[in-house]
Amino acid sequence: MKKSLILTLLTIITLGLFQPATALAEESQKLPSGIERDQIGQKIQDYVKEHEKTTAGMATAVFDKDGTIYQGNFGYMDKEKDIKADDDSVFEWGSVTKLTVWLSVMQLWEQGKINLEEDIRTYLPEGFLKNLRYDKPITMLDLMNHQAGFDETTFYMRSDKSIEEILKEQQPIQSFEPGTVTAYSNYGAGLAALIVERISGQTFSDYAHEHIFQPLGMDKTAILPDLSDNSYV
Repeated sequence: MKKSLILTLLTIITLGLFQPATALAEESQKLPSGIERDQIGQKIQDYVKEHEKTTAGMATAVFDKDGTIYQGNFGYMDKEKDIKADDDSVFEWGSVTKLTVWLSVMQLWEQGKINLEEDIRTYLPEGFLKNLRYDKPITMLDLMNHQAGFDETTFYMRSDKSIEEILKEQQPIQSFEPGTVTAYSNYGAGLAALIVERISGQTFSDYAHEHIFQPLGMDKTAILPDLSDNSYV
């Protein structure tokens, strides 16, 4: 198991964030998924039971604007060392970091600082993205929908280089016209993170801590590959 453990909660299910009919949900006590509030704990336990042979461990919290609905820990944080998962366990969060990218983008959109339908080269350094095969511009919506047309490749983040430097080195081939094919793209999320940096004037790590982690009380969270942005982790 990796020693680079990053996030306090491996699974965080945020409820009510995109739910317009809040009053109706409160009356029926149903979550947006259709599950009754008092059944969510059992649903999670059933899921864990079903996958216990292929899952080392997890820490789960379900909450809404009124507080915690369910919290539970299962299995191990480190199975090799027989360390069980608990409320203070931290886990590597991998592609869950993309949520911070898209949340950052939408915060800037709410502030009127970014147009989701604009050619992303408007926000990138001049001469960036030299391997594009199609004339149709890539928009932020294309990045968010994984429809920029990039071939998927392994995207390596390094602590000794900036996001901009890494993106320049690792630009993949554009195989599809933007907006036509959905193909998962780590590179596209990296481009969005770079755009957040250029618009905000902060490194992506600093932006995420100031505008996402700190307001949410996520003081045991790190986002840099070397974990240097949080001494606890």
